[in-house]
Amino acid sequence: MKNLLETITVQLFYYPVETQEGERRPEQIASGVLLKIQGEYFLITAKHVLKDVSVNDIIIFLNGDNSIRLYGKIGWYIFDNVYDNLDIAILKLEADLVNQFMKRYQFLDSGTIDFLHNYKPENKYILFGFINNKTKLKNKVFQADSFFFLTELVWFKRVTDLGLNYVENITLKYNRRKQTSLYGGNLEMGPRDLTGLSGGGIWHVVQDAANPS
Repeated sequence: MKNLLETITVQLFYYPVETQEGERRPEQIASGVLLKIQGEYFLITAKHVLKDVSVNDIIIFLNGDNSIRLYGKIGWYIFDNVYDNLDIAILKLEADLVNQFMKRYQFLDSGTIDFLHNYKPENKYILFGFINNKTKLKNKVFQADSFFFLTELVWFKRVTDLGLNYVENITLKYNRRKQTSLYGGNLEMGPRDLTGLSGGGIWHVVQDAANPS
C-alpha cells in the first residue's frame, strides 16, 4: 500500500517566480494528492498552506533536480467572516502539467474512492505525506522520505469549541511514542513536528480476510 501512496502523493515546495537562480533554495511546505475525476486531472491539498502563497510560486520535483512549476486557479470554499471549516484546495491541471507529472507519478481514479465511507471507532487509518524536516538537500538534490503512521479516530470537545463539526472534519490520534510500521514491528519514537504533512491523504486500512497478516 505504501508503494501505491508514494506514486499518487507529491511534496509541494515554495519557490517564488521572481527568485533568481541560486538566490535561495526551494522551501518544502506541504503534501498533496493527485486525483483523476471523469477524465480530468487534479491536485488536492490543504487550503491553509496556500493562504498567503500564489500557486505559481509552488514547484514539485520529478527526478533529481528536475521540477515543474504549477499554474492555474485554485478552487476552495470561502465564507466571509465565518470560521472556515473546509480545509481543502483543488487545482485543475492542464494537459502539459499532467504529462509532466506522469513521468514520475500516477493519478488515483476517483472511481476507486468510497465517498460514502462510514467512520467507525474500530477502523484503522493511514495518514500519509511528507514532513518538512525529513527532506534534506544533498548535492543540490532534495532527498525526501515519506512519512506515514497507522492511527484511529479520536473524539474531543475542542472540535465543536472551534466551530467545527465531525461531518466535515476527521480527527485522528497521534501518539509519537508508539509509532510502528503498517505491518507491525518494533515501536519507535515518531517526530514531534509533523509540519508538511498537511494536504496528504487519509486512507482507510482494510485487512484482507484471505491474507490477514
